[in-house]
Amino acid sequence: MQITKSKNKVLDTGEFYNKIAPKYLGLTNKSNSRKKKLLTHFIKPNAKTAADIGCGAGNDSIIIDSYGLKVTGFDVSEEMISVAKINAQNNNSIITFINESSAKISEKYFGRFDFILSIGNTFANLSTYDLNRTIEKMYLMLDDGGTVLIHILNYELITNQDNRIVNITEDNERTYVRFYDFEKNFWNFNIMHYSNNNKSDRELITTKIYPHFPNSVITKMENAGFMKIQKFEDLEKNRFNIETSKDLYILAEK
Repeated sequence: MQITKSKNKVLDTGEFYNKIAPKYLGLTNKSNSRKKKLLTHFIKPNAKTAADIGCGAGNDSIIIDSYGLKVTGFDVSEEMISVAKINAQNNNSIITFINESSAKISEKYFGRFDFILSIGNTFANLSTYDLNRTIEKMYLMLDDGGTVLIHILNYELITNQDNRIVNITEDNERTYVRFYDFEKNFWNFNIMHYSNNNKSDRELITTKIYPHFPNSVITKMENAGFMKIQKFEDLEKNRFNIETSKDLYILAEK
């Protein structure tokens, strides 16, 4: 598939995910059963409360809720929060969802969580300034001894490979193509989706992202005070290799 550089209107993060929210479960149509089995290995046995930063449609929040933790999900997109609430209700999960940017989470949540989760490359939506604030917020939101699990794509590998296509997925109705436009100080992230039965029924939406490199994120976490930082390439805790691993999972402790 050949994709030319997009000249589409660039939406801010909230607008972008508001647009894709009704179709988001189709865009992320992976089974949660494997993730449900693996995530439990990152949570301390005595953990009782959890926060999901950039919760999206609430899939990860629902998994954490199934472990018996009291979960609060945060997302900048109002429409995503609406989808997450319905998703949680359909899964008989009782979760609090807050429409709030990760960099602006209120002080009333400081010290309230034993575990913080941010899976789905949420950090890429944040400028360097907002990323610093988000990492600092996460540290303050944790109780002493609490842990955080963060997922980002390995943008150093993506940059070296010069690979514009993120992935192509489909559900029963539509196909979704996620791809980048490379700019100097940021990238444009595009989602093109079209009907499987009518290719002219299509839409392209675009937002700006920031390709934070793994070592930069680790340094910011160290500066915020995080300790015992571990790096994995997947939820099975295989060792992260910056030259070959597509994903980076960071586990750290306050």
